[in-house]
Amino acid sequence: MKLIKYLKAVTIYITDMFSVQMIFQTLFLPWKRDQSGTHGLALNEKLMVWLLNLTSRLVGFIVKSIVFFVYILFICGFFAVSVILIISWFLMPVIIFGLFLAGVFQILSSIHG
Repeated sequence: MKLIKYLKAVTIYITDMFSVQMIFQTLFLPWKRDQSGTHGLALNEKLMVWLLNLTSRLVGFIVKSIVFFVYILFICGFFAVSVILIISWFLMPVIIFGLFLAGVFQILSSIHG
């Protein structure tokens, strides 16, 4: 069925758009690779650089987690719409036939009424 193929393609596109694979691969890496080296620095400067690097990793984790959470919300909404679309697709012949019968009964009741 082509409808399911299209829905699968949209799901793949959404996953690619949010870069889910890259988010998981780089979840604990520093934000925008913003990291400083400590070679040749005094101890207090090394601690400061370590703290800044840790902060950069924390910022990266938070931003990527928020993007992943938005992706989960988006994919859940898309899944709900897809289920409704698939159910309505299968029920469409029944709905059309029911509306046709309702119209016929409406016409007949107005003629005899």
